Amino acid sequence: MVEKIQKYIARRLFIEASEDIGMANPEALLIANAAMNACERIGMPEVRIILSHATVYLAISSKSNSVYEAINNALSDIKKMVNFRKYHLIFAMTM
Repeated sequence: MVEKIQKYIARRLFIEASEDIGMANPEALLIANAAMNACERIGMPEVRIILSHATVYLAISSKSNSVYEAINNALSDIKKMVNFRKYHLIFAMTM
């Protein structure tokens, strides 16, 4: 049970570093990755200290979700383009 919790915490830290901190502090992703690797290699109870370090580091980091927003906007534009092309092809076939 404790092993699942530590992996969940490490996963959430990794996601936070990517989605919430992003380019405001690119090193946050490296810290989160190192904490995740430590979970796999070390395990409890020692990894709780490493997870604590990573949590505090991410908590005090500057935040920016610009990359998260950019990829979501790009995917949305692609989806609109695909839908438009489907509509265009269907419309062309009916003429």
